[in-house]
Amino acid sequence: MSDTSPHVKRFLWFFFGCLVTALILDAVRSPDIARAKSRQSEMQTSSDLISARAKQLLDYEQDFLDLSKARGAGSLEFEVAMGLHDIAERVQDHLDAASTLVWIYESVSCVPDKIKIRPMVSSQLSFYVALMGSEVSMVNNNLAYTTAPGVATTANQMKADIRSAQTMLASIAQNSLK
Repeated sequence: MSDTSPHVKRFLWFFFGCLVTALILDAVRSPDIARAKSRQSEMQTSSDLISARAKQLLDYEQDFLDLSKARGAGSLEFEVAMGLHDIAERVQDHLDAASTLVWIYESVSCVPDKIKIRPMVSSQLSFYVALMGSEVSMVNNNLAYTTAPGVATTANQMKADIRSAQTMLASIAQNSLK
């Protein structure tokens, strides 16, 4: 992590602190809350929805890796497919981080603590939405250089899925953190 930015390091320390807090709070919660959580876990949570989107991007990573192998190292089509693979990887990382944050938020049972962390979680989700917007622009830049139908079709589908994930995260940030 020597080349990791200070913002990422700060986020990782914050994430670790939130995780420890969530685990401690979970350990001391009452049996009634445990039963309520059990009922809640039967429903699909926001963190589950985000994780499903992250899985989609993992699939795109593999697709672009496979498409790049078919193009031959050093060719422009290889570079485009690998660039798209890298974009899928970054968006998948953003979605994994967002899912973890939302999972921590959903796991906090103490209302005052939930109120305290809500603005940070919402702000971080909005930040991921903005980062994903930048990634959509990068997909468009890569599309300008491809002539391979498989790469173009997969990139356009990934772009639509990234935009859908952006909408979902924005909605969670605005409406679901209660």
